[in-house]
Amino acid sequence: MSSRPSILKLPAELRNKIYQEYFTVQGGYVFNFDSQKLVAANGRPIDLALMYTCRLIAEDTKHIPITLNTITFSTANSENWVEEAAFFHNALNQLCDSEKLRLEQARRLLAPDIVSQITQKFPDFAPCMRQILSPGLPHDLITSRYDKSPTYHRRAFLYSLQLLDRQNWGYDYIEELGSLAVSPRSTIFQCIDGLSLPRVPWAFVDDDRLTRLCHRFAHRVLQPIDGLQYRYSAAAVAIRFLDSIPASIRLKIRNIVLHEDRRAIAFPESHARGLIPFCQENPLLRIERRVDLWRTIFQAEGMNTLERYRGRVSEMDAKFSTYGLCGSLADWLIEAAELPQDGMPPNSFSLVLDGDPATDLCAEIFQTLIPPHVAFDRVFETLRSQGIHPITFESNDLPVRESTFSKELRHLVNQTSNVRCNFDPVQVCDFEKILKTGNGWDVEQWRRTYNRGMPSDFDITPILPKWHDLLLENFDRRDMDLSTLRRARPGTEPSS
Repeated sequence: MSSRPSILKLPAELRNKIYQEYFTVQGGYVFNFDSQKLVAANGRPIDLALMYTCRLIAEDTKHIPITLNTITFSTANSENWVEEAAFFHNALNQLCDSEKLRLEQARRLLAPDIVSQITQKFPDFAPCMRQILSPGLPHDLITSRYDKSPTYHRRAFLYSLQLLDRQNWGYDYIEELGSLAVSPRSTIFQCIDGLSLPRVPWAFVDDDRLTRLCHRFAHRVLQPIDGLQYRYSAAAVAIRFLDSIPASIRLKIRNIVLHEDRRAIAFPESHARGLIPFCQENPLLRIERRVDLWRTIFQAEGMNTLERYRGRVSEMDAKFSTYGLCGSLADWLIEAAELPQDGMPPNSFSLVLDGDPATDLCAEIFQTLIPPHVAFDRVFETLRSQGIHPITFESNDLPVRESTFSKELRHLVNQTSNVRCNFDPVQVCDFEKILKTGNGWDVEQWRRTYNRGMPSDFDITPILPKWHDLLLENFDRRDMDLSTLRRARPGTEPSS
């Protein structure tokens, strides 16, 4: 018998301490999207040499590295997949937008029994249904953005059209639209056919599904914008990785960090829903989704504008505009708040609003914008109960209650939810004082007071680059005609 010392002769407790010291990597593991492999945080290959010393040690340690080390995923794009990602992103947006329009156009086909089924399944869709059924509704449907998530509304629109489809509504719909002189027959059948398409925004779409999705729209509306980076979210990358490995390995993973460091395609705020099956499968798994505010949520409205202008910016964009900020923030907070309803286990998931490298500036922006929003939300609840509607279009018979967005902001401040931030978010405003000050005001006075408290922009330099330079980080300058990046004069339209 060999008398040579062996780690296997040590007590199990001591062996495990040695294994822990050996296999723990500073910074954990990082998923390399190009190689589709895990590497050490410093970019080097993972050192597993100890596992290869003998069969018994390999068996003893086979799951220890993946259990000990946090795995970090980031947003990713690939030159090989630019067109596919762009087509998927644009087609999904076109599909969802067209379904909103189709339901509005089919309002006269929404019989009371169908409306009842819709509102029973989606009770918080009732305000939207009231607007749809009202004559003279504008093209852009006003949804309860601060109450329910974008996912909730997309599901409700889809379910409504599917109900109509089951009622053999297609030809009635074509006849209805024919009387309105809108939408050719082919468009209607495309919409009906599209109801069966899978809606998985976090998916990496295979060629067959992409073809089915894309052939419903004109090729030109799906084309990528020159130079724009169509990134997959960190959540989507993680879901694809977890799907690719055996369940026996997935069950040993303990900690995942999703670094949403850039703007991503296909409704990224909803992608955490795709993680629910893995958290249900592995109750010990903890997922932290860190969202870079400056390069994701804060950019939502600015990038929508920049895409329309094909990457052209003006000197007016040097400052960060707060237009649409509350709505963009609401989308992320409410999506996170709804995860438990879809089956996310308690404590499995957390969302972190990351203000680095300008956390003090984030705190200032939140402190300036959020407390008035929350306070006025409470004010408007009270006013609605009195029959006064300064901001919303909701009718008097709707319940008077605090919006989901305001509730989630209070949870954020009090640290009583699965959302937190790395800066001091907000302090509470005295809504009763605002009510007292505005006693006797008419609707127009309330609107002016509300809008007056909302600053239009913030100077983010020198901590960060100029705002338009941050937005242009979403473009690969090597692939762009640099003449399209010339400074446009404020107020001018880009040439086609």
